[in-house]
Parts: sequence; C-alpha cells; structure tokens
Amino acid sequence: RGVLDSERATRLSRMSTEALAFDILEILRTIDPSGKRPVFCAGHDMGAAIAWTLAPLLGKRLKGLIAVNGLSTTQMLRRLFRPSQIKKSW
Repeated sequence: RGVLDSERATRLSRMSTEALAFDILEILRTIDPSGKRPVFCAGHDMGAAIAWTLAPLLGKRLKGLIAVNGLSTTQMLRRLFRPSQIKKSW
C-alpha cells in the first residue's frame, strides 16, 4: 500500500499483518483463479510476520515457508512491548 500507483491506506488497521496477508490472497486469486498452484511463502524482517500470518491461510496450497531475519507474530507480539525492545527500536 502506498507503493508506486497504489493508494495509501487511510486507516492504520489496513496496514496490519492480517490485512496485508488478505491482500496477498487477493493477488493470488487474480493470478491463479483455480487456487491449485502451490505457493512458497517468504518474508524478510517485518515481511516475515506477514508470511507467518499468510501461511495457515493458504492451507494445502502452502508448499514452504521461509522467514528470514524475522519472528513469528506470536514471538513479535511477546517482545514488541518490552522496555528493552522499545529502547532498541527508538
């Protein structure tokens, strides 16, 4: 969202990992309407959280998940609000 000719999100909720994962599902529906092609899901850093969210939504289509330098959404939420992490992120 907000890249090249796409519109910027007007609500912060449209930038959540869930919203972005559903956006990717819509792209997959466009390029593979039959839903039969296998999907390898990869994400780096914050994209890894989106990959972790997307993976179970793909069901049997998921053929692999690659998370590079990133945490699962559960791990990220556990660490996100720790004072030490807030200090590092600042």
